[in-house]
Amino acid sequence: MIKKLCYTKELYSSLIILTLLNFSGVCQNISTEKNNYQVVFGSEYMDAVNFLRTEKGLIDSLATFGVDPDFTISIVFPEILRYSAIRDWAETKAIEVLYTQYGNKYADFSIGRFQMKPTFAEEIERQWNLHLQHLNPNSKLPGKFAINESENSRYERLKRLNDINWQLKYLAMFKILIEQKFKENKWSDIQSKLHFFATAYNSGFMKEYSSLLSSETHNDFYTGILKPSICYNYGNIAVDYFLKYRIL
Repeated sequence: MIKKLCYTKELYSSLIILTLLNFSGVCQNISTEKNNYQVVFGSEYMDAVNFLRTEKGLIDSLATFGVDPDFTISIVFPEILRYSAIRDWAETKAIEVLYTQYGNKYADFSIGRFQMKPTFAEEIERQWNLHLQHLNPNSKLPGKFAINESENSRYERLKRLNDINWQLKYLAMFKILIEQKFKENKWSDIQSKLHFFATAYNSGFMKEYSSLLSSETHNDFYTGILKPSICYNYGNIAVDYFLKYRIL
């Protein structure tokens, strides 16, 4: 049975956290091409790198889902970096109860190492069901999802999102779906492709090609709770990690 959330200090604290996490301050649109991100983000950067080193066997399991581990994990490296910086805030169970009881209109928040939101998982599940017959996915990936608006369905989705193995599955499904969606597009090199895919993960993979091209130029990535005056380019961070650390 799912425990109902009462209007307690825990709830009010959770609402404050949601407000802070969604605070829409303005970042300076600065060039980030020459940033040394290890210097910019300090210890959190190496925490993220060390997590991937420690969990190399787990990350390599992406290959069993039919996707390249190095390329695919680079898509979410900035999220792993952000998780390292806000871990204590990210693990707030009261927010999860808000989503379970009332849905994403009341609480949509980032979960786990890859900072996946319930709305992201919902859209992955819908698109997976819609395109499954054309994807020929690896047998280790799910078949069709049972999707409905029930409280129990949201509860089960949260259980999946709190499991790193399921986050890897969602990530692999994202990679397969985005490949299918933009299969006619050509990139000049693997870095350009990674930059585009990382941008799609960060800004919304249901966007059209032209919108994602525009989003690629945006500098709106930051760690911490409040948005600072200077932010960085998500795709650039993903590519920088890929070039430096893909062979751990």
